[in-house]
Amino acid sequence: MGAAQQALQDVCAPWPPELLTIRPQALGGARDTQLQRLATGGGYDLICLSMHLPGTLEHLLTNSLVHRIVYATTPPLLLYRQGARPLSRSTDFKRILVSLDGCAIAEQALPYVHAWASQYQSVVTLLSVPAGDGDAGSALAWAGQAPTT
Repeated sequence: MGAAQQALQDVCAPWPPELLTIRPQALGGARDTQLQRLATGGGYDLICLSMHLPGTLEHLLTNSLVHRIVYATTPPLLLYRQGARPLSRSTDFKRILVSLDGCAIAEQALPYVHAWASQYQSVVTLLSVPAGDGDAGSALAWAGQAPTT
């Protein structure tokens, strides 16, 4: 665990404590078990998971650990994987897609999106694909709103 703790300290080094509170934890045991234990019982408000597996989003969501965490936790989840620039450890977040399915839970992502978009000067696309014929009235009814005339 010494090497893991040192690696965490190295990651934390660029951010002074007065700018960001970071609590590095290096735990022993099975990675999946420890991650699921913390994700479900740690009292976190946002859980960020990195996936380095190749493939589609469907592959990420059917991965047993991701699947267990998605269905066992209630806070928002941020899933991220290697971007188009393999040598970069970051993204510019210039374009953000947010899928809104008409429920209040989906809209809980908007404050996070606002913070990211403000930080990165992003263009945000809010997507609504209503059930039915896709006209504006259906979209508003699907979103729980009365259409205006």
